[in-house]
Amino acid sequence: MAELDIEKLREQWREKVERMPTKVVYEAPWIRFLIDRKVVQERQLSDLSRIYEVFSGTDLWATDREFAVLDFGDCLWVVPNTTPIGLIYPEWSDWVIENRAYFNAYIGGIPLEWLNPPFLGIRFGSALPVAGVYPINSLPAWSVEGPLDPRVSPAAPLP
Repeated sequence: MAELDIEKLREQWREKVERMPTKVVYEAPWIRFLIDRKVVQERQLSDLSRIYEVFSGTDLWATDREFAVLDFGDCLWVVPNTTPIGLIYPEWSDWVIENRAYFNAYIGGIPLEWLNPPFLGIRFGSALPVAGVYPINSLPAWSVEGPLDPRVSPAAPLP
């Protein structure tokens, strides 16, 4: 069995992320949220309270990771296309582990506030949330698992 080349994987992910129009980028000490390649908000990494990898669905339907939520205590960044944090920014994942800030969250359905607005009473578009900065009070009731180690896949509990 061939040995996994982590540095090669990191480089492949960096190249993939560079092409994404919606993403979170890290340039110490800042994290920036870009939507359609425009910075919509930037914060210091130390402002980050928690990162949630969100799985939505029910036991009846398949439950998949669909998006990430970054919780800053006063606002939420909802990021539909996620990239494993530990593969891209080793220094960021170290901070996340030290601060016990990485969690999985499970919900049956995505909050309506995070979806495309209805047009003539009909909600068109993807069942994925719309990328954006949302108020902290839009955080849904969900079950949470963690803190976890984002450097491994699947994420494992921290001791």
